[in-house]
Amino acid sequence: MKKLIAILLMCACAQVNAGLKESLEYRFEGDVFYAGYCQAVLEDNVKLMESKIRSHVGKVASTPKAVTKAILAHNGITCDGMDLVTFSKQRHATEIYAYLRAKND
Repeated sequence: MKKLIAILLMCACAQVNAGLKESLEYRFEGDVFYAGYCQAVLEDNVKLMESKIRSHVGKVASTPKAVTKAILAHNGITCDGMDLVTFSKQRHATEIYAYLRAKND
């Protein structure tokens, strides 16, 4: 039983370390208030993108649809100098790319 617990703890620590290493690969500059959108693209995580959109209702725009429109606008959010759609395509974030394309049409 003790061996099993030790092995499970080692596996959990390895996963945490892997997650930390992955998250440390990126450095956000500029207005980090919007960094979560870039992070969602980097992780190809639609749920994170939707969460960021919902969390900015009332701060960026009055509805989730209006927030989405604002972040996808020509002068909206940029990641690595690119708009979110271009950045997601360049980073091969297929889930986010499809999500943003659907919202942008």
